[in-house]
Amino acid sequence: MLRAVHRSVLPGGQPVSHFAGLRFDHEAMTLHDGEQRIALTQREAELMSLLIRRVGKWVTNQEIRMHMAQGGAAALRPGAVHLYVHRVNRKIGPHGLHVDCVKRVGYGLVVRSDAMQQASDAARVLPVLRAHRPFANQAWQVQGSGVMG
Repeated sequence: MLRAVHRSVLPGGQPVSHFAGLRFDHEAMTLHDGEQRIALTQREAELMSLLIRRVGKWVTNQEIRMHMAQGGAAALRPGAVHLYVHRVNRKIGPHGLHVDCVKRVGYGLVVRSDAMQQASDAARVLPVLRAHRPFANQAWQVQGSGVMG
């Protein structure tokens, strides 16, 4: 997996990391899939910068918090890292990547498996299907109340 990461330098001295078809510019703190830019907030970009530099290794919650606090930024609570990981996952998921979490170990950037992709797609479709399904318990209450019958 480490071979999948390729660091190069663009004209102007900007370090860039490539992983699974995505390109992250560490100077501009931007993530691109081909020509399409994936919008990230400053904190999400800081998280992505650390994870893409450390592909193939686990990054602990504390390491992430320390990385994000560099430059005088306010320190994060331990639970805030999980929130930013969730937000990044929503944005990079459609591009085939996922930030994996192993409890008491850390976080790592991985390529999504087909099973994970299908589960994610199903999770987006199920709420829509449930919204259009009649509630079985409502029909029973109407029949049981004497209104129908």
